[in-house]
Amino acid sequence: MLFETVNPGEVIVNTTRVIKLNPVDPWDLSRAEREGRKQAYELIQFFRKYCAGFSNAILESTGVQIGVRESRRIIGDYILTQEDLLQSRYFEDTVALGGYPIDIHNPAGAKTETTHLKPGQYYYIPLLSLIVKGFENLLVCGRCMSATHEAGAAIRVTPIAMGVGQAAGTAAGLAAVEGTSVRNVEISKIHCALEKMGATIR
Repeated sequence: MLFETVNPGEVIVNTTRVIKLNPVDPWDLSRAEREGRKQAYELIQFFRKYCAGFSNAILESTGVQIGVRESRRIIGDYILTQEDLLQSRYFEDTVALGGYPIDIHNPAGAKTETTHLKPGQYYYIPLLSLIVKGFENLLVCGRCMSATHEAGAAIRVTPIAMGVGQAAGTAAGLAAVEGTSVRNVEISKIHCALEKMGATIR
């Protein structure tokens, strides 16, 4: 997959895939970094030889570290599911919206299975999926929030992670100001604060 940048003649290539390594094992993580860079150099050779317009291409840079798609996730007060996303299930404690499809990468490396939403459809992400079950005052956001494997394949992307992170920070900030736990902050106050910052949550 190629993405043009604002610099003429420059593209970002999203295509390497490293599989069957454990991202929470430091040795496997190092192996993954080496494999990812090896694939990047193989790809630039392929592009130069077989792709029109790439005969003089150079590899400008690679990611500073391997991008881990999925590892451990917390169990929250609510576990977001594939059905929640595909049915656009509404939550009273919604703190972020998303519209990215569910894309499951085959662990054997053969293909990607993508489930798209209907045109104009989006889904809701609840605060309860950020609050760690069994803890009074602990929030987790980003790709390790409380979600199934399938739902995590959609909500893992950067724009959604940014929205969820803003919501978690807002909830934590309000809890600190009020001297209470995040569980006790009124959701209406979180909604108000997020909307004042320009967030779309409805």
